[in-house]
Amino acid sequence: MRRPATWLVVGGVILLAGVAAVETLLGDDEGAASPSTRATTTQPSSQTGLIDQLEAAGASGLLYLAVEEEAACTIRAVRLPTLVVESEVPAPHCSFDVAPSGAIATGLDCGEPGALVLADGAVVDRFEGCSPAWKPTGELTFLRNGGVMAVPRSCSGTVDECARGVLTRREIERDLPTLVGRRPWAVREIAWLDETTVAAIVRETGRFGGFRGTTDFIAVFEGRRLAAPPSFGTGMLLGLAVDRRRRRIFVSGEGTQGVFELDDLGAFQNMLTVPGLPEVVSVAFSPDGNWAAAAGRGSVLIFQPGDPPGRSFQLPVEAESLAWREP
Repeated sequence: MRRPATWLVVGGVILLAGVAAVETLLGDDEGAASPSTRATTTQPSSQTGLIDQLEAAGASGLLYLAVEEEAACTIRAVRLPTLVVESEVPAPHCSFDVAPSGAIATGLDCGEPGALVLADGAVVDRFEGCSPAWKPTGELTFLRNGGVMAVPRSCSGTVDECARGVLTRREIERDLPTLVGRRPWAVREIAWLDETTVAAIVRETGRFGGFRGTTDFIAVFEGRRLAAPPSFGTGMLLGLAVDRRRRRIFVSGEGTQGVFELDDLGAFQNMLTVPGLPEVVSVAFSPDGNWAAAAGRGSVLIFQPGDPPGRSFQLPVEAESLAWREP
């Protein structure tokens, strides 16, 4: 296993050095998508027209899309508003998060090792854990044995050597029984609102009316303590995301048309309808909070969040998960 002295910093440097404008998301022919991204949804009248609309609207940054093709995953970094695909990274998982430096961490299933991936597809390190999430300052965190681990940016060894517990399973168990009793439970995903506040999807398993089932809910922790009793739950939650600028939490429900909007304590605020997407599987926010991207069946929608939503632009590509950063 490689042991670079500054692996977190090197990841960002390699990413910038490896950027190459090779194609646009819509393909080379005006108004046409490439065969691997062609969708049945309505396409823009021209590639130039869509780019001009995105530019006029002020949508910018790098939008990352995890695309699954032939049982393999590729993470594409798409420049907005030009729609130039600046990098295509083969990844071991379609579940991922992107650091402010551009380093990519993947891995969802806790039964498999996570992986830190660079823009050229090289895996710098594998680690024991799942559901990676980067803090705003670029510190890598992930789940292990029901707790939250963090890797200091000063790490000079491997992820496993440097990882330390910042929220243990015992600390989580101390507060959660007030809601879930003593039923089996598991933390499934995490996302950071700031350096000390983390939102988590927590799943409880038990018997309800004679049937064994599960319920997912949102728990928010400030430091090592539960910030407030969880007040929102449903059958299955996925695609946890946060808008740090406005301190909002967003999450999708399986088979739900739209996105649940919660406040920074996990209390339900609104059901955000995403126009044109029958089912949302992932959502990401621009760093300034003015734009959001949602992935659904057959397409990705870039839109202005609100009630009702503002302007929206449809991209002819199907993605499993999304991330957005401002280089």
